[in-house]
Amino acid sequence: LNAKLVNYVNQLSRINKLRRNILFMKCYFLCCRTARKERILQHLSHHQHFVENSDMYSFLDLIDLYQGRLLPEIEEIVRIFTEHITKNCLTCQGKGFICELCDDTKVIYPFSDDVAICRKCLATFHQDCFSRKSKRCPRLVDRNFL
Repeated sequence: LNAKLVNYVNQLSRINKLRRNILFMKCYFLCCRTARKERILQHLSHHQHFVENSDMYSFLDLIDLYQGRLLPEIEEIVRIFTEHITKNCLTCQGKGFICELCDDTKVIYPFSDDVAICRKCLATFHQDCFSRKSKRCPRLVDRNFL
């Protein structure tokens, strides 16, 4: 699959973003007893390759995407995953982030909308805050890692 195709096909772009979010969510589930007990990743049983990377598509995925079946299915799975992490599981909730660049105490996650993620330490910030603060991670600046 041509990697640039994502820029031209809206549904493919949306699926690609959801798949990147699934990879972030997988990290929460691997450390969560409840998620393992509930076998939450089994919701992706027909799309196991979605938990490996965000770039690989089967022919069936592309057919389902074209026929309008894949996007609603993956959106529902992401909704279930998001609810587990942000509402139903205290362990997963505790692994969220507070933006260190502002006074907002609302917990954010790497899969939240409008967030920036440090590629070195994976700290998560509001996109607007990160853009205003010269796009440098305060954790790395404090530790002189930059």
